[in-house]
Amino acid sequence: MNRFIFFLISLGLSFLINGTFNSDWYALISYTLLIYFLLDFVYSFGKDLRVLDLPILLSVFQCLVMPAIVYHLYNDDYYVKALKFDMSVNEEVYYGYMLLAVMALIVGLRFPIRGIQPVVGTPDFYRNTVNNIKEHLKGKEKTGLLLIVIGFSFGFFEKLLPETLDYFLFLFSKLIYVGIMYIYFSDSPRKNLYLAGGLILALTQAILTGLFGDLVFLSALSILLVLLGKQINFGKSIILILIGSFFVLILQTLKQEYRKVTWKDSSADKASVFFNIALDRATNIESIFDKEGAFPVVVRFNEGMIVGKVMDYVPRITPYQDGKTIWLSLAASFVPRYLWPDKPEAGGHENMLLFTGYNIEGYSMNVGPYGEAYGNFGKNGGIFYMFIYGLFFNFVFYQIQIISKQRPTILLWVPYLFLNSIQVETDTLLTVNTIIKGALFIWFFFFAFERTTRLSL
Repeated sequence: MNRFIFFLISLGLSFLINGTFNSDWYALISYTLLIYFLLDFVYSFGKDLRVLDLPILLSVFQCLVMPAIVYHLYNDDYYVKALKFDMSVNEEVYYGYMLLAVMALIVGLRFPIRGIQPVVGTPDFYRNTVNNIKEHLKGKEKTGLLLIVIGFSFGFFEKLLPETLDYFLFLFSKLIYVGIMYIYFSDSPRKNLYLAGGLILALTQAILTGLFGDLVFLSALSILLVLLGKQINFGKSIILILIGSFFVLILQTLKQEYRKVTWKDSSADKASVFFNIALDRATNIESIFDKEGAFPVVVRFNEGMIVGKVMDYVPRITPYQDGKTIWLSLAASFVPRYLWPDKPEAGGHENMLLFTGYNIEGYSMNVGPYGEAYGNFGKNGGIFYMFIYGLFFNFVFYQIQIISKQRPTILLWVPYLFLNSIQVETDTLLTVNTIIKGALFIWFFFFAFERTTRLSL
């Protein structure tokens, strides 16, 4: 019943928005999907751990809604085309693939795997798991504190150790967020003090490294954990989402300028630079919402721009790869580099060159799963691949739920494990790498931590 009401609300609001902007049918469907899944996501707060709703919302927003805005407001602009920020293909071609590909991903992510064992993933299951976590962490505040200290400390080693250890250090540095979750679910009498300290350290780490996206994603995933088992007011949840979206918007507008200043002058006080730019954005918020001021944000969020370039380039310039890059990515995830020195590197550089012809240097850009799916299999094959892609995440999360029945605290590692894999900018190589290496690291860390500290994770 709730979902039917959400659908009616979504459709009504979408007609209103669509009429205001005089957009086409594809924009109407995009707005409807975004509003519907956002309402459904918010309604689940406290009842379900909807980690897999984040890639749904990101896909609809970045691959359907943002392209609709670009097609309507920017695509025919001379300078937009000159800078290659246009969509490269017409609306019918783009949405003929992307709309069905996004729907295929949603079906894969929501396919009822847990129907095999229906006690997994229900509100009662999460309520019992949260109670088991709290019971397990009674009197164990040291565990969370130690994780926070380890995570924050390893963030400083990046400048001192070889680049080959960057990912290893990254895995350790993000333990700070896991530690915060351990503290939150503990019964420590000084919980609030420790949480405040942990959050300050996490923000400091983000400012020093410039990895604000990690801060946003880990915070969002962690909040879903914090809300489990609680009675959440739907109206207040909507307000919370709107406030969170506002801060993400502010963060997105300041990130580029912050990095430009701090990378140009490495001796600059990063905290001071960050807060000065943030204050300037917050006090001049109206500039973000005009057509010119909004353009950098739209470009940043518009993953469809890159997918459109893939669709224009393949197979016109380069042939479909028939799964070659995906099989190589899967193999590269299991074979260490010392056994395969020239194996594909994560980061998107190789796929951008192969599928779009752009040689990206000095910054990160990736064709993402939708671009890679099209570049390998074309329209119909790409749509089917996105279903399998969604099913893979569905299966991984299902297995975590099963494991949590025996070891409930594994649920606190979900944000850590899914950090770099649920984003729509990451291709198969980065996704599979993140899941496999993250899972292996968690297993190793549990084993080593419990034997060296005598503390139970």
